[in-house]
Amino acid sequence: MARNGGSFDFEFVDANEKLLLTQNPGWIYHDGSPVTLEEVQFNIERTGGRWAGDPNFVGRAGNLVGIGDITMVDGTSGKLDMDPPSPGIPNILVRLLLTPQAHVEELGAERLANNPIGHGPFKFIDWTQDQVINSTRFDEYRNGRDFEHQQRLPWVKDLESRLFPEEQARLAALENDEINIATQIIPDLAETYADDPDFVVWYHSAQRGLHIQIPKHLIEDPVNGGPNPWRDLRVRIAANLAVDQDVLIHNIMTGRENRTYTLAVGQAGHDGSEGPISDLDWGYDPDRARALLAEAGYPDGFDFEIRYPQGLYTNVDSFIQAVAGMLTEVGIRTRVEIQEISQYFSDLREDATDVLFLFPQAAGLDPLVSITENARRDAVFAHRIEELSDPDIFNEIEDYFDAAAAEFDTDKRNDLLNKGARRHYEQASWIYLFELVQPQVARSHLEWRQFQAKPSFIEFWNVRARHV
Repeated sequence: MARNGGSFDFEFVDANEKLLLTQNPGWIYHDGSPVTLEEVQFNIERTGGRWAGDPNFVGRAGNLVGIGDITMVDGTSGKLDMDPPSPGIPNILVRLLLTPQAHVEELGAERLANNPIGHGPFKFIDWTQDQVINSTRFDEYRNGRDFEHQQRLPWVKDLESRLFPEEQARLAALENDEINIATQIIPDLAETYADDPDFVVWYHSAQRGLHIQIPKHLIEDPVNGGPNPWRDLRVRIAANLAVDQDVLIHNIMTGRENRTYTLAVGQAGHDGSEGPISDLDWGYDPDRARALLAEAGYPDGFDFEIRYPQGLYTNVDSFIQAVAGMLTEVGIRTRVEIQEISQYFSDLREDATDVLFLFPQAAGLDPLVSITENARRDAVFAHRIEELSDPDIFNEIEDYFDAAAAEFDTDKRNDLLNKGARRHYEQASWIYLFELVQPQVARSHLEWRQFQAKPSFIEFWNVRARHV
């Protein structure tokens, strides 16, 4: 039986055909109602778009494919159906956001977003759109401060998250004691606080491997109506050869970033029996990039657009402009468009994006979680590995990941991940960039003992005053 530090524990049973979930006593929602396996079942159905009360809600539907119903064994345990059985399902369930069914039914889909209830270490109080979100410590949170394996009772009592779109405004608020932590600060600005005794700089290695998605699914070029140049492998390789990752990492970012090669956070699938994917590194070779473009029928290059969400990632304006300049230098004349975050993701969900666009590997320490959200057939967003120049290669990649999802032997699973990731990289399926490191500047009386190696955000439940 594996304890995950949450409301239930899990164990594979019946020759790994079923997942036994056992409820941990004492877990309650922020409204005081109990967290039960029936609640888990409801949230699986709702998040997967299978609940009749809100069939259009598909928060993580791609990840929930293959997760079936829970058959109760007794009052506190039940067996979950899996089709196919997969060692990655517990990780998916741990990340499932639970909301009380009665609360959902009472408010309805329209009002629920403004009145959330969960069972995490902080509970929602109120918010003002585009200004502030107020939360407070959930003192009934089940994991005490001595719990070593996951989220625990915070030291912080009240948490006020304020929006300052401009970095200079965030830093000014920090210096004026209006806030305690200024997040996502440009590296050059963050470094100016490194030797100041009143401040401390945290370098947050986030669960965000950045890359540029390529619209391979289009038959026609949306710019001129001709053939889509990105369906040609030579063009995709040329784009990767044009981007100098070392300049991005060492001259624009913090210098602490790792290159991205694979579809999963932490570069899962990087190593395997066929060797590390870094052996395949396209490298930086603009002359070869120009030659490949000419060979593909574009000796004079072509025009295209690259799109990114405003303010979502540290230093994004600088590194996207640099990438666009590098592509333009070899003949892929790239125009940059900034989009408001909600519109950006709405367009992706609705398959309304037909240009190059910035996107991260999905958060999640299990590689199949990240791969499923980024590249499987049922992914929420349209940035998928399908429609490669050679559909047989797409099917081969999918087969490797299907096999990995059902493989319980760790070494065999990693080898399958490696083979799928290598094929994906060999096809230059994306323009690969780097794993994001985000500098944050805080008041010096605070410390953050980072729990996960690559948390998706600052673990505010683990921020405390020094010497505590």
